Amino acid sequence: MLLAYLDESYTADRYFIAALVVPDDQARPLTAALNKIVEDLSWDVTGVRSDTELHAYDLVNGKGDWSPLKKELRRRIGVYNDVIQAAADHDITVLRRGVDVPGLAQRYGAQTNPQGFAHTVVLTHLTERIDELAAARGLNALMIADEVDGQADYRSSLAHYQQHETWGYRARKIERVVDTIHFAPSHASRLQHPSESQGTAGGVSGAGVAAAVVDDDEACVLQSHEGVLDGRYAGVDLVGEGGVRLARRTSQPSVGCRRKDGSPHLHR
Repeated sequence: MLLAYLDESYTADRYFIAALVVPDDQARPLTAALNKIVEDLSWDVTGVRSDTELHAYDLVNGKGDWSPLKKELRRRIGVYNDVIQAAADHDITVLRRGVDVPGLAQRYGAQTNPQGFAHTVVLTHLTERIDELAAARGLNALMIADEVDGQADYRSSLAHYQQHETWGYRARKIERVVDTIHFAPSHASRLQHPSESQGTAGGVSGAGVAAAVVDDDEACVLQSHEGVLDGRYAGVDLVGEGGVRLARRTSQPSVGCRRKDGSPHLHR
């Protein structure tokens, strides 16, 4: 069984959802590794508790629960790196899909809830990728997401996809994602955290690892039928095994793309 922990990250123009896909026998060891990072720090830093949540925004900026490290930038970076490395050291797969919100509106018309519609589109894409991954491994998958508005609608959509098929340019019947989408509060799990970010960095732990490794220095605009994906890792599925491939950035996308100024992106 694969456990897929979902986490969203967005701005006014971009909407991403990442999934940290973990074999069920890896979930406890990875959770223990993440817990140990925070627990070890709690012994050294007054004010950091062993159950402190690994929110990227607070950690990077030294705010909230991470305010005790406000003046220790190097130490905060070290924690960030340790969390990403812990994830990469386990048998995980990170899947990440995203859309350009204005581009989506241009294609499908104005929506009363643009981000809600973007969430629906991206979640559908991500569900397809999770199903494909599970099928390739000959396993089933269970989806676990942060609590969001419209949970009943998302459950209903998944049930439809399981009985019929998804919609869009990669429509498929969802046969490997079992049961329904399970929504849970982020503080209840190290592997499923909210993204509180602006631009590139999502929640550090769990599914937010995908957003944490994004680099927009040389962003590509990847075209899809449902919108425009932005970022080096936009629409790219990452695999972390042994702590090498997940942590390493690459400028080569999984599909052809162009730069924002329209010039072709050269694959390296």
